[in-house]
Amino acid sequence: MKKFKLIKTYPGSPELGAEVDFTGFKQLTQQAIEYPEFWEQVVEKDYEILSYIKKGSISCTTTRRRGGERHEEFWEIL
Repeated sequence: MKKFKLIKTYPGSPELGAEVDFTGFKQLTQQAIEYPEFWEQVVEKDYEILSYIKKGSISCTTTRRRGGERHEEFWEIL
């Protein structure tokens, strides 16, 4: 089911950040499809990253992101 979030207000719009889907507000959902400058599709992930492994290692793992901006340089998803 597609879900949309309001990213920019317009006259008569719901509050900024409001989410709509096909089950409730059919008119708002139709507007969300027609006006992508105001609405953004919400993509819900169906996974969760549980741990990382240090690149080049077979035993050094962590459950937290370390390295800040350069995380991808040192760690990969296990």
